[in-house]
Amino acid sequence: IVPQAIGADQDRLIETGEWPAGFDPKKQVILSPDVAAKVLTGGEGSVRLRIYGTRRSVMDVHAPQGGILVLYDMWHPWWRVTVDEEEQPLLRANGLFRAVVLKPGRHHTALCCSSTDEHLFRDALPVLLHDIAVYLKFRCVLVGLGLVDIECDRAAQGMVEDIGALPKS
Repeated sequence: IVPQAIGADQDRLIETGEWPAGFDPKKQVILSPDVAAKVLTGGEGSVRLRIYGTRRSVMDVHAPQGGILVLYDMWHPWWRVTVDEEEQPLLRANGLFRAVVLKPGRHHTALCCSSTDEHLFRDALPVLLHDIAVYLKFRCVLVGLGLVDIECDRAAQGMVEDIGALPKS
């Protein structure tokens, strides 16, 4: 849970790799400028993950001052989020990830993918392959910021070898 939202063009962020000056991903999240302008400053909190799956995640969240729950899972418009069983806008955060604004208090939060298997293979596969490439680039940025504790190049090479997309070097 982060307390502050910053507005920035997320597509440009991904294309250029240029982050807003002073950006601290442990305390801030980048949202689209129109959404960030509407988000009030919150505070830190805690999350208890109950279910984590490829199509559904459920967690209990304690946000005493409210804030923005950021999940470092890929954002896609097929995902839906409910907070205390009421649907809320699922926000694109930091270019690639999912987020939801929380009011102060304790919340039961659930995220579900609303697509069908047919959609996954017909429509989403090209998007997914593109997103994997973007994710690998973004993961390198996370390593540089100290948010990921693995060596980026080694992890990226391993994923490429696993899917066989590129020849081994």
